[in-house]
Amino acid sequence: MAVKFTLSDKPAEDVVAGNAPGSGLPTGAIGSAKTTDPQGPTDPKPPNRVRVSEGVMQTLLIHKVDPVPPAEPGMHIQGSVVLKAVIDKSGNMQSLQLVSGNPKLVPAALEAARQWKYQPFLLNGDPVEVETTVQVGFAKPESK
Repeated sequence: MAVKFTLSDKPAEDVVAGNAPGSGLPTGAIGSAKTTDPQGPTDPKPPNRVRVSEGVMQTLLIHKVDPVPPAEPGMHIQGSVVLKAVIDKSGNMQSLQLVSGNPKLVPAALEAARQWKYQPFLLNGDPVEVETTVQVGFAKPESK
């Protein structure tokens, strides 16, 4: 595995984890690099928030609430609502924004996803906020 580093005077604003297939890194693990300046070694400032793939975050999901579809007679909409999510350092849903989905399913999707709970995402051993995408699925009810 080859790793390429680029030095810059500007700090990195975002770190992306979980998008490098075959990287050999454990899920959610990102290496750290120390830099050296004339005053001695320094640690780069860790980012406040990292972007993490939906697949990685699914492995950290510890409590999922299924959505309750709208109860309008004769309406059996199925599909997914895609949401942009910010998860705090404790693993709680901090904010949700609609990306796509049927407008009639959005309120139920938001209500369910607000209750989801994740294990904290660790960057160099410290919990950080995460920005990710979540999908809330609605399936056609099974006939009885």
